[in-house]
Amino acid sequence: MERYQYLFNVHVEHSYFSDNLCKNLEFVPTNNSVKIMNNAGLIYNNRGHRLNILANQNNIDSLMLFARDIDEPFELQFKVYSSDVDFFNYTQCPIANEQAIVYYQQLVSGKEEQNDVIQASVLKEQRSISNSDHLNPPCFIVNMSIAPELIINFANAGFLAPTFLIKLQSQENIWKYYLMSSKHDSELAIVDLAGKVTFEAMGLENLAANKQAVTFQSHTALSLCEKSNYHFQLTSTEERFSKVLIKRLPVATVNQRYQTVIDGNAVSLSEIYINF
Repeated sequence: MERYQYLFNVHVEHSYFSDNLCKNLEFVPTNNSVKIMNNAGLIYNNRGHRLNILANQNNIDSLMLFARDIDEPFELQFKVYSSDVDFFNYTQCPIANEQAIVYYQQLVSGKEEQNDVIQASVLKEQRSISNSDHLNPPCFIVNMSIAPELIINFANAGFLAPTFLIKLQSQENIWKYYLMSSKHDSELAIVDLAGKVTFEAMGLENLAANKQAVTFQSHTALSLCEKSNYHFQLTSTEERFSKVLIKRLPVATVNQRYQTVIDGNAVSLSEIYINF
């Protein structure tokens, strides 16, 4: 009777989501990895934010042969895709070169601490990329190298499969509000109830159809979140009395951002338009 147990796991966290778990991911093994798993008796499953690799405890000897093969590394490589078309809009690139493919590589020996974080790097082995990948590039690539020590530990009673973390960060953008109103810009202000974020009045801007908007821009970049905790209010001051015009301003969304230049620096800007 076959007895499959977890050999190791990879979990992907993402600060954009309220539960901190990335959504809608698909781990697709390369052709060579499929061949290795079939020959070694490994199976894998996808859970949207995690990858699980399972091995047959009755197949230890065969696994050890693969792990000690010096001619062909015992490596499993997965291209990771997202079914969410906005993935790159809310995900911060973890490497300096945003045009390169992000690569996560880890040696698995079983000696690691639980929830060790895999660091991102730039993919250098272009043989991992096919022509179709240039048309539909993966979000990132994960390469897990299996050491003989892991198989030895796997054979022991009480083995606990190591879990590795990939931590993705939410995009951070400058937020710019466009307020279409008859109020003069000197009377208006945007206030953060938490007292952490400040906005600068940028004056009037001309829009399409001969419209104008009073604009405010955040002094710092703000994170995009699935469920934002930011609580901004629009206030006006008349004769030294302050009044709340909008109790909670809408927040930036993933499809409202673009690249621009501010003070000579390239920045990502989110635009929010409001009629009141």
